[in-house]
Amino acid sequence: MTVFTGVIVFFRLGSFEDRIVVGVLWLSLVLLPVERYAHQVARLMASFESLRYILLSIIGLIWAWASARFRDGGGPFHLQLAGSWRGYPFPFEEWWWSQGGLSEITWHREFHLLGFIGDVLIPVAVFLFVLRWLRRSPAAVDGMRTLLFVGFTTAFTWLNIEPWFGGLPLSIAGPPPPFRPPAYFSSGSLTLGFPLIFWNGFTSEPQFRWIVADVAIGLSGWVGLYLAKDTLVSQSPQ
Repeated sequence: MTVFTGVIVFFRLGSFEDRIVVGVLWLSLVLLPVERYAHQVARLMASFESLRYILLSIIGLIWAWASARFRDGGGPFHLQLAGSWRGYPFPFEEWWWSQGGLSEITWHREFHLLGFIGDVLIPVAVFLFVLRWLRRSPAAVDGMRTLLFVGFTTAFTWLNIEPWFGGLPLSIAGPPPPFRPPAYFSSGSLTLGFPLIFWNGFTSEPQFRWIVADVAIGLSGWVGLYLAKDTLVSQSPQ
């Protein structure tokens, strides 16, 4: 980690935010008693089962938030990209536009399979590391329950960050047909929010109350799954 951090800082790789994240991680490993904290967290996890699944669900939430949201300009670690992109730390999708006759705008999308594989392997490695750490401690976890909670958290987070076009997630709907900007910007066909829309096109502002409502629905769904799974387990024949 020290060598990696030195290379990132010395050669000024990535954005300023990238270097801050790497530097903070290195300082925390060097200056803080990480091993003692890990043992304390392990004892806490052993006492409260729900915390184990919350920790694992947070991994899915962070991955979905970092990979699903769009960014503009150059990518992380000085990857030169055109237009908008998403995926972290490896961009897996690029969007850019071109203008043709009659001032029509055409959006283009390019998918990078290797970048997507890299973005998936990193959280999977972190997930397996945390699972191994939990199983070596008294805080065991159930595999099916873990898959249920992490899958729900990841999917719900992604669907709220993913833009929707014509009632479908943009990943499924694909680029819109050629359009003229005024009609497109005022059409409201591009939205954000699931299941409640909190942003309805370029002509509106995000509605904070609907964001809070979506968060409340997600938390309620997670808690409901947790309680339902406990009920099913308690009713199963011994």
